[in-house]
Amino acid sequence: MLARRKAAASSDCDLIFHRMDCMPLDKDTVSDQFKRLVKRIEAPHLSLRSLRHTHATWLMEQGTPLRVIMKRMGHGSITTTANVYVHATEQVGAEAAEKLGERSGKLRHESGTNGQGNTPDE
Repeated sequence: MLARRKAAASSDCDLIFHRMDCMPLDKDTVSDQFKRLVKRIEAPHLSLRSLRHTHATWLMEQGTPLRVIMKRMGHGSITTTANVYVHATEQVGAEAAEKLGERSGKLRHESGTNGQGNTPDE
């Protein structure tokens, strides 16, 4: 039995939730155990689906290529991934615009201009 555990531990199962022999755990078993854990640690309502969504969103916000996210999520189409996680790119775009605005303001202040090439007194 110990030899089987070592073999399973060293194998590449391609599954997050699996038995020692790399066979998948029943989804209800995983879900029930996760619900018990969330309750025990007194976390706000979480689901495995919400963790999956959060993971993909974080990847997108970090600039991970959409095709990589598609493969990790198991989507059959890049369009599905884009449609589901497009809000992440919108957030990243808004944050980029805000940072650019902040940087632009710093440059104007440092150069002593009003943003139009003129000093404030002109």
